[in-house]
Amino acid sequence: MCGICGMLNFNSKRVDENLLNKMTDIISHRGPDGRGIYVNNSVGLGHRRLSIVDLSTGAQPMFNEDNSVVIVFNGEIYNHLDYREELIKKGHSFKTHCDTEIIIHLYEEYGKDCVHKLNGMFAFAIWDSKKETLFIARDRLGIKPIYYYSDPNRVVFASEIKSILEDSTIERKVNTEAIHDYFSFGNLYGDKTFFQGIKLLQPGHLMLVTNGKIYMEQYWDIDYSKEAAKIGEQDEEVYSENLRELIKDSVKLRLMSDVPLGAYLSGGLDSSIVTAIASSLTDGQLQTFSGAFKDGKDYDETEFARIVSEKYNTKQHEIYPNSKDFKDILPRLLWYLDEPRVGAGSFPQYYVSKLASENVKVILGGQGADEVFAGYARFSLVYWQQNLFKYLINAIKARSKRKRHQSDVIGSNITKQLDKRNVRSILKNLRVFLMSYKRRHYNQISFLKSKEKNKLFSDKLKSELKNTSTPWEQYKKYVEGCNAIEPLNKLLYLEIKTYLQGLLIIEDKMSMASSIESRVPLIDYRIVEYSAQIPSRLKVKGLTSKYILKKSVEDILPEEIINRRKMGFPVPIDKWFGGELKEYVFSIILSERAKKRGYFDYKYIEDVLNFKEKVDRRFWDRFVWTLLCFELWNRIFIDKVPLDKIYED
Repeated sequence: MCGICGMLNFNSKRVDENLLNKMTDIISHRGPDGRGIYVNNSVGLGHRRLSIVDLSTGAQPMFNEDNSVVIVFNGEIYNHLDYREELIKKGHSFKTHCDTEIIIHLYEEYGKDCVHKLNGMFAFAIWDSKKETLFIARDRLGIKPIYYYSDPNRVVFASEIKSILEDSTIERKVNTEAIHDYFSFGNLYGDKTFFQGIKLLQPGHLMLVTNGKIYMEQYWDIDYSKEAAKIGEQDEEVYSENLRELIKDSVKLRLMSDVPLGAYLSGGLDSSIVTAIASSLTDGQLQTFSGAFKDGKDYDETEFARIVSEKYNTKQHEIYPNSKDFKDILPRLLWYLDEPRVGAGSFPQYYVSKLASENVKVILGGQGADEVFAGYARFSLVYWQQNLFKYLINAIKARSKRKRHQSDVIGSNITKQLDKRNVRSILKNLRVFLMSYKRRHYNQISFLKSKEKNKLFSDKLKSELKNTSTPWEQYKKYVEGCNAIEPLNKLLYLEIKTYLQGLLIIEDKMSMASSIESRVPLIDYRIVEYSAQIPSRLKVKGLTSKYILKKSVEDILPEEIINRRKMGFPVPIDKWFGGELKEYVFSIILSERAKKRGYFDYKYIEDVLNFKEKVDRRFWDRFVWTLLCFELWNRIFIDKVPLDKIYED
């Protein structure tokens, strides 16, 4: 795991070596173990190293035999040993035992198609001096980020936006389309960032820069054309056994390390799966890491984490950040993130990563399973809609008889959610339930609706957004661009391409902030491809979400872990923003500095903050969080206020 950066000038102008050094050093947290740069007239590459594999000889930039091909690489290639003997037989010689050198020689053999050989997380840049071509690629699921800026004279790229911004000639200007996305979804769609002119290379894409031109290519996508519902169905046991073997192999591959390794353990299903399998494949005691808040049971899952830890004899570590930590660290977290993304989960994730970094250098986590296997209640509603009357009748019978649904063999967090949102409530809101699945799902994932954004956005901002794609149009582009037949799979595709991308950016940035490598075995691309073949009825079965995933591990996890209600990683901002942090957040959001930016109607904001507008309390918390992060981000990156002066208005 590392940080990379670089540039290519189209006008033959020599790369400024001082600038390249600054770009490399500002991301030193990504790689404190070493640094290196390469400059050859109009091209320059920079690298910061976090040593994980081949500690003594894996320094970068790295070259082929005649120095005509050079690479900087961030990530891990888990199957790199599969190709070593083959490449040696083809005449390639190796100076190291690391995965970086494998990529170089695969590129020499297969050109840009080398990406199809790689199983791992990666973002790399290769300069081919013979072809005078810069080749940049990002892994299939987007686990490792890479950003780029281009104009008629050059292209500049880096693992983090702040590295690109070291070039003072690149204007720091807010991308107003990103504001629209952020206040719609709490996230950004597509290749957008909050900076005009700076883009995020999309997952499963590669980029070739040659003769002053940039060529983009999507080399991988999730293919649902082999949906079992379309070509016939396998037995449930076959699906669960195959999935179990894929997960086991994925975890095994990600145990590759020459440094101490551990696992995140929240107490939820997904991290428990990874912990259970990793501990069975690890010699010695696996170290596990949990975070929680001492603000009530709704914010603390550690009792469940301890159940798993005791079962698998892990060495458990726990941390409990508080509201003071939140205020102190939030500006720095936004600096690490480069831009606001998703929710407040980045705060505890940073502290758990920091705790882990004091004990290990590699950490495994359960990220991505909810988006791949339908772990959220909103996915279950989509599947139920396809079987409306059947499932409503069964649900009513199950409730009236006070017993499990007959197909709820493994256990259900949906059942527990129905304790709060009972069948009568569903029937009462039948109009919403009968809405088109796309429109209902869009409403569920949308933070602010059009009516609310119309009140919040200033006339100036609305004018700037008038000719841009609406969030609804962007949403439909993903759903309608998926080749799945079943609605559930179409929505899983959308969330893998959008919401999961925000989560993975947080996963990357928060782990790298603590100089630790995070690996996510449940979204090995082979697992994602296999999940696309599994029929929806096995992802959501009766009242059970993630059914096939639970089925595949039912014999290795405690029953109370499989059957418990999903919590996520809740942060008590609802209590803090209305209590001990109220004065703090109001002073930032309603500051004169914020008002002068001209993006929002502050009469509406004040009415919402003071509950003069009738709003749900959960909406209020998220509204405050979104405005707070956006203003602090502006201060850090647009105003260039030093972090130690960030709270001075």
